[in-house]
Amino acid sequence: MEQREGFLIWLVNSAGVLVDRSDGSVSFAHLSFQEHLAADHLFRTTEGEARLTQMRELGASTGWWESLRQWAALLADQNPEWLRPVLAGLQDSELRWLAGSILADGAGGDVDLERWAGQLDGRAVRQANEATRCGAAWRASRQDPRRAALAQMLSQRLAAEQWLGATALLEWAQSAGIELALPDQLSWVEAPTASALALARSRALAGASWMMPGHGEVVLLRLWPSWRARMALFLQSWQELGGSREGLVRLAQSLWSRSEPDPEVKGLGRDFGRDFGRAFVRDFGRDFGRDFGRDFGRDFGRDFGRDFGRDFGRDFWRDFGLYFGRDFGRDFGRGFGRDFGLYFVRDFVRDFGLYFVRDFGWDLVRDFVRDFVRDFGRGSAVDRGLKAWRLDEALAADPHTRDFVAVELASVFGRAGVRAVLGSDAMKSAEPGLMSLFHRACRASLRPDDPAAAAALTHALQEHPGDEPLWPALARHVARRSTAEDRALLESLARHPEQREGVLSWGLQYWVRGDLVMEDGSQLTLDDLADELGLPRLPLLEDQPPELELDAAS
Repeated sequence: MEQREGFLIWLVNSAGVLVDRSDGSVSFAHLSFQEHLAADHLFRTTEGEARLTQMRELGASTGWWESLRQWAALLADQNPEWLRPVLAGLQDSELRWLAGSILADGAGGDVDLERWAGQLDGRAVRQANEATRCGAAWRASRQDPRRAALAQMLSQRLAAEQWLGATALLEWAQSAGIELALPDQLSWVEAPTASALALARSRALAGASWMMPGHGEVVLLRLWPSWRARMALFLQSWQELGGSREGLVRLAQSLWSRSEPDPEVKGLGRDFGRDFGRAFVRDFGRDFGRDFGRDFGRDFGRDFGRDFGRDFGRDFWRDFGLYFGRDFGRDFGRGFGRDFGLYFVRDFVRDFGLYFVRDFGWDLVRDFVRDFVRDFGRGSAVDRGLKAWRLDEALAADPHTRDFVAVELASVFGRAGVRAVLGSDAMKSAEPGLMSLFHRACRASLRPDDPAAAAALTHALQEHPGDEPLWPALARHVARRSTAEDRALLESLARHPEQREGVLSWGLQYWVRGDLVMEDGSQLTLDDLADELGLPRLPLLEDQPPELELDAAS
């Protein structure tokens, strides 16, 4: 007994292997030593098929992974054939990321690596929390030839992925310390205004932010009230997720005609809009005002940033809550609304704002997007979305539909925020021009009973130059003050976008009229789709919907 106590004292005081705790117990000072002993024990006591059984049982807890990786290394050193069936069994289960971590350590063969990498796709990465742990193992790996082989395999996988899967794989590769680039066919993800087709496809990212696609005039076109434009977002998103033509037809038939949701669903949207706006924007306004004021510039940034956090937090949550509650409540069962922003967009939204916002940092909302997608883009939330849409069984069973619902769930924020942001007090410092005009138009729209808001819009319209009649007409329409001439002009431009040039023409064609771009590059108008399906053609312009009566103080 004295020898045991003396040995323990030596392990604590001299060797430093153990730590003496206040309750009289001891524990290992270094977890790695404990993990090594556990791995050695498994190596000595487990044989044959029991190895895979133990690996599966213990691997269910990531706390065991280090020990299991060391055990796999011992097996590979002793006899590589002992490890082969274990890796095969793990790769065919939810523990494929444990298998990937073992491969990162150099265990297993080239065939095992090829089999594992062949199973990687964007959906597997998005649906597994353990993917990040596996990525960290590859980042720390010193197996340079194996890392190079994995990089080549991932590059090949990227070429076969749609944008959602590709961006998820890219993010995982970055966590693994492997630098890859988007394939050329997905260049629109990073440069959404580079061409007409890029702008058309960028509608799949509309929910990433109210600032998408990063061009000021197209951002303003997002204020255009019409179910047609919303349908185009739905269907283009489905197309860019790799959905089939048959699935697109089924989706269109399901979503074409809006219907009022159940009162319970509408109440959920109203409550979520109010509570979300109050909690999120309170913190966002504070941080946004601080960082924007710091980075934007000494003079303008100082004055703009001083009041931005207070005004943005106070006004935006109210207006966003109103708009979000209406939008979510109205469309929950027919148009759940996306913002996989973290997964869709790069770090900057380029060229947003005609006057004062360029290369605006997306990082400020990165954490919100990540958490929102994580909580609402998986599991029960997606199941609720499928149920709310009342899709037919064939469409609901399509794996692309689950991706689509997850994207729409995360899109609510980015789609609902445009008018609230432009109408907030934070935008009152905009220089005279389009942003100033639409700040006042959105403010008058959100506050229809405020005489001061109406007067400010009238003044802005009088001061606005008359070089492009589209903008004052749209501003009046957003504020529910449009004339018959305004509506005729807006409908004419939507019907014939070729009356304008460049990005504005593209924006009218795709973001307003809603033409779809198919996988082969061909185009399909919504009118042609309606005629094909025997559905009524959707109007090019609708009235601005009425505001919800939402108690901002509650």
